[in-house]
Amino acid sequence: MTTGALDIYIVVGTSFGSEQNWTFSTKNLQTGQVTLDNFTGATARMVVSSGFFDPVDRLLLTTENGGLILGGATGVITPVITGEQSRELWEEYGSTLEPFGVYVQRQAYLLGPWDLHTTMLGGSPRRRLQGNCYLVPEA
Repeated sequence: MTTGALDIYIVVGTSFGSEQNWTFSTKNLQTGQVTLDNFTGATARMVVSSGFFDPVDRLLLTTENGGLILGGATGVITPVITGEQSRELWEEYGSTLEPFGVYVQRQAYLLGPWDLHTTMLGGSPRRRLQGNCYLVPEA
């Protein structure tokens, strides 16, 4: 069970998600056959926190709050962050964030580490993706 690493960039004032479909599959090591994961009946949770020590959730997306959409047998998970939500993140945390690189010729600011877990029907949580989340202010 490998966990993928992916940094995400949220441009303030724009929606984030429809272009961010993440597809998950499983490979049978004996046969080599790859099958898409089936998220029918599953739940998912994505958290961006303030850091690893004494973390505070800065952004919480779940299947229950509409922040994550599961594609059933297609193996797809889509995060949904509206332009309004991205502005609220910037208003709340922007003044406290440190510059951390450039994204599309604009300064990016580290919001914090994030991870995505899924829980299959009757199963236990499994980490699927993790990385850093950056906010990029409006031009």
